[in-house]
Amino acid sequence: MKLMLERLGIPNYIVKCTDNSHAWNLIQINGVWRHIDSTPKVEHYPNELMTDSRRYETLQWLHPRDWNRSAYPAAK
Repeated sequence: MKLMLERLGIPNYIVKCTDNSHAWNLIQINGVWRHIDSTPKVEHYPNELMTDSRRYETLQWLHPRDWNRSAYPAAK
């Protein structure tokens, strides 16, 4: 996903949970940062552009997870 986004000229980071159990992309669209998870959709797990608070909420559905927020731009 990172390579595809880069080829499209979309700034992005790969974000990993602090326990390294999961990763997703943080992308910048029209100057706004959003989280997007390319993991195949499963029930109750959205594939949408998310703010930090929505991303945190979705990570809690499987088991408590978080990421080092100070290492990435804020998705407000």
